[in-house]
Amino acid sequence: MQVTCNHCGAKNPIGRIFCMACGQRMTITNADVEKARAQAKPSLWPKLLSPLIWGVVIALMVVILWPLSPFPSSLKESDRPLVLGRVESKINALRSAAMGGFDQKERFQPVELEVLAWRRNVETNTPQFSVQLAGDRLTLRRIDRFGPWMLLGRSWGPLTISRDAVMVADGAQLKAVGGRFGHLPLPGPAHALVSGPVMRGVTWTPRDQAVIAKLRKITIKDGEIEIEVGP
Repeated sequence: MQVTCNHCGAKNPIGRIFCMACGQRMTITNADVEKARAQAKPSLWPKLLSPLIWGVVIALMVVILWPLSPFPSSLKESDRPLVLGRVESKINALRSAAMGGFDQKERFQPVELEVLAWRRNVETNTPQFSVQLAGDRLTLRRIDRFGPWMLLGRSWGPLTISRDAVMVADGAQLKAVGGRFGHLPLPGPAHALVSGPVMRGVTWTPRDQAVIAKLRKITIKDGEIEIEVGP
C-alpha cells in the first residue's frame, strides 16, 4: 500500500515518516491510510470476467457442436417405391426435353424431394443429406460424422456436425441466402462459410447434369419447386 506525500504528491510506502522524493516529514492521517487500503484492494472484475468469457466460449461451442437431426420425413416406408417412381418419371421427362431441345416443366412436392435426397444418399454414398421445402425457400442439411478415434486406450466419437444451406430460386439456379452451423445461424455474408461447402458437397449423377445443363428457370412457391428446361 502507498500513501501520498502532502508536500510534493509523491507516492510512498505506508509506514514511512519522511518522503522519499522531497525529504519532508509527511503528515499521514487515518483517512489517508484507509484510502490507501481501499485503493490496494484488488478489483473483482478480473475474477468475474474470466469465468464469464469462458462460459460464453463453452456455450458457443455447445451451440455449434450440438448437431441438428435430419429433417423429419412425412413419407411412409411403404410409399417410397411409388413416390420414387413418380420422381423418376418427372426426371426422365426433363432429361428427354433437355436432350431433345424442347420445353418441359415439372413440379416437385416436398415428399418427392425427400425421396430424391434419399436416393442420392444411397447411390453416391455421400454424407447424409435431407431437404426441407417451405414457402419460397429450400433448405439442404448436410450431416457429417468424424471418427471414432482411439485416445488413451479409449474410443472417442464419432463427432457429428450438421450444416444447413438455405436457398431461394434465382433464375436458372439456386442462390444461398442463409446458413446454419449446428444450432448457430450465420448472419450476412458469413453464411457462405457453411452454405458453400454444403452445396458443393452434392454429387450430381450424369442424368442430373444433363438436366442442369438445359435449365431455364427454377421457381419455388407455396412449398413446391418447379423445374423448367428448354433449348
